[in-house]
Amino acid sequence: MGCCSHEQPIPTKTACTPEMKSGCPCCGGGTCTCGPGCKCRAAGMCCDTASSCATTSCATDKSDKCCPVKKCMSAFIGGLLAAMVMFLFEGFWHGQYLMPFYLQTHNIWRPMADMQALMGWYIGVLVAMGLILSLIFSKNYECKGLPEGVRFGFYIGLLLGVSHMGAFVHLPIPINLAVLWLCGWIIEGVLVGVTLSLTYMAFDKKAGLCGSAKKSCS
Repeated sequence: MGCCSHEQPIPTKTACTPEMKSGCPCCGGGTCTCGPGCKCRAAGMCCDTASSCATTSCATDKSDKCCPVKKCMSAFIGGLLAAMVMFLFEGFWHGQYLMPFYLQTHNIWRPMADMQALMGWYIGVLVAMGLILSLIFSKNYECKGLPEGVRFGFYIGLLLGVSHMGAFVHLPIPINLAVLWLCGWIIEGVLVGVTLSLTYMAFDKKAGLCGSAKKSCS
C-alpha cells in the first residue's frame, strides 16, 4: 500500500547490475547506470543519491513500509466491503436463482427457520472471509487497476468453486447444482476482487502514490 502523502518514502539500497538501464544525470556530469524502480532526479543527482554519483547502488522507495495505519484501514474497509458484496450476491444467487434446486433436495438441508436463527454466524463467516481475502490481496497489490482485481477474484473464485463442487461426492445433489456452485463462486470472486481493487486504489490516490507516481518508478 501507499504511504501517507505527508511522509517521505523509506529509501533502501539495492545493487545496480550491468543490464540495468542507463541515462540518469550524474552530479559530476555524464550518465550513470540506474535500475528499475530507481528515480533519476534532474537536479544534479543520480538515482536519488544526494551526495555522490556512485553507480554501485540505487535508492528505491519502499512504500510498503510507510503509513501502517493507512494500510490497515484500507485492508479493513476493503474486507468489510468484500463481505457486503458476498452477502448481497449470495442472497440473490442462493436465495433466488438456485432456490428451485434446494427445494428439490430440501431433505438434506436445515429447515429455513434454523438457517435464519443462525444468520449471525453466517454474517460472521462472511466478514472473516472478506478480511482474509483483503489481507491476501494486499500482499501482492500492485496498483494496476481493475484488471488486477478481476484476475485476483477469478483465481480465488475458481479455488473456492472447485472446493465446493467437491461436495457432490458427499451430498446427494444433482451435478448441475454443483456446477452452478462453481460458476457462482467465480462470479462472486470477480466481484470481490473488483471491490478490493477499487478500495485500495482509492486509498492510494489519497496517498498520492497511485497512477502516474508509481508508473514513473520503472
